[in-house]
Amino acid sequence: VMRAGDSLVSNAARLTLRADGDLVVVSNAGQTLWSTGTAGHPGATARFTDTGNLTVVDADGSTVLWESKTTAAGG
Repeated sequence: VMRAGDSLVSNAARLTLRADGDLVVVSNAGQTLWSTGTAGHPGATARFTDTGNLTVVDADGSTVLWESKTTAAGG
């Protein structure tokens, strides 16, 4: 589970869940490469589902704000 401010870092970029609930990829040069566009949902978390999809859910976990919609990979 990623919470606001958590990041995953690679050699070229950083995946961060911002305080506003937006999941973004920013290059090491500071350029935003991708964003979920879910701003306006403080307290949101990012997590993988049982089917392997990456989701961003609201603060109480009841509403999926964004989902990757990947092919089911299972647990």
